Amino acid sequence: MIVSARLALGVFLAGLCGGGDAIAQHGEVAPVMALRGELLDGSIEFHGVTVQTNARAGEVHAARSDGVSCRGRYSYDAGSTTSGDGRFICGRGQAGLFWFVRDGDSIFGCGVLDERAPFRFVAGAAAFMSGYPQGFDCGTN
Repeated sequence: MIVSARLALGVFLAGLCGGGDAIAQHGEVAPVMALRGELLDGSIEFHGVTVQTNARAGEVHAARSDGVSCRGRYSYDAGSTTSGDGRFICGRGQAGLFWFVRDGDSIFGCGVLDERAPFRFVAGAAAFMSGYPQGFDCGTN
């Protein structure tokens, strides 16, 4: 599923712009992007931010619609500035993996919560658009 989802995600890219800044741990400005997503079964939505901590990595902070908070880290693939993956853990001990592609200032990603619940997410300008782009199903259809 991960390979087909990455392939589907890689085929689907849209040129969107967005983002912002925040103060990083040492006082320098760190790029921040709004984030939103959902479990593919529609049972849980989440909203949050990504904070780039260096040129190749960053953090994810999100709150789910069921009141649970999640935190994670991501990094770009070796030699890439457009794709990567990460891990996260939530307040109830749930954990997951995700992978993403970046197109300009937007990010499109897919993941799996507790090895059984697939989800999708968008960050940057795409996070401020309603719904999800047509065909962005993370390889499940």
